[in-house]
Amino acid sequence: MIVGVIWGFWHAPLWFATSGFAGKELLQYIACFMLMVVSVAIIIGICYNRCRNLFIPILIHFMFNFLFKMFTGELLGFFTRVVVFYALAAIGYIVWHKRKIKRKQEIFKENSVNIANNDL
Repeated sequence: MIVGVIWGFWHAPLWFATSGFAGKELLQYIACFMLMVVSVAIIIGICYNRCRNLFIPILIHFMFNFLFKMFTGELLGFFTRVVVFYALAAIGYIVWHKRKIKRKQEIFKENSVNIANNDL
């Protein structure tokens, strides 16, 4: 999450220079952008942690940028709708990742007990 916040603020000059928004629309844009970037950073982090392959985060980042460059409609409404998808995807990845870790810990405990019992 920290990397996502840093990544989001790295793009702060774009908010003011190229977004074209002001006032409440700018605040909505910044909030949606930050939530989206933090969500994507979580997804990237979990994917990298699982695969240990730098190409996967590069591909996810490329697809994230490509999606928004291909969109030609009203950007703020699109951001507002898409941020829900990214946030739900990030939450799903977190739940999935935590279950995987818990399962690995249970298997490790089980194997440790079996090894200890066999040594007796």
